[in-house]
Amino acid sequence: MRMMGVRAASRMAVVANDTIATAASVAPVVACLIWSEVDMKFAIATCAVMLATAFATDTLLAQGTVQSITASRVDVVQLASGYRASKVIGSTVYNDGRDTIGTIDDLIVNPRDSVTYVILSVGGFLGLGTHLVAVPFGSLRVVDKQMHLPGATRDSLKALPEFKYASP
Repeated sequence: MRMMGVRAASRMAVVANDTIATAASVAPVVACLIWSEVDMKFAIATCAVMLATAFATDTLLAQGTVQSITASRVDVVQLASGYRASKVIGSTVYNDGRDTIGTIDDLIVNPRDSVTYVILSVGGFLGLGTHLVAVPFGSLRVVDKQMHLPGATRDSLKALPEFKYASP
């Protein structure tokens, strides 16, 4: 099948949406859409060379630095039975005597050792006068779907250094 040339297109009138466009307004569009066979082969060859070059390199670079990811197997069944941050944040924390000693305000992962810390809000009323403290998540125990911090009291938590968020 042979494509129509620009001259032939310029002799035609185009009917669209009940209006007739002049051939002069259609000709530039048709000229842009017509590629010669040589141009098409050149474009395909260029793309093939670029893809071959990208896949032939040992490491792929992103923003000029070598990217490496170490994949490890994860037991997804065990992971699915874990605790979601959205469900943990806002939970009430109890001590051994089932007294309310605080509320989980946030979870923070330490970038150095990947330990997760719970930021507890202790004392105060409706967010006023609260004292934030950091406690390792591993020190919490889940009993009957409630968070417990064994051996802690409200006063012992208030005696801990106050946690302050780093400024952005």
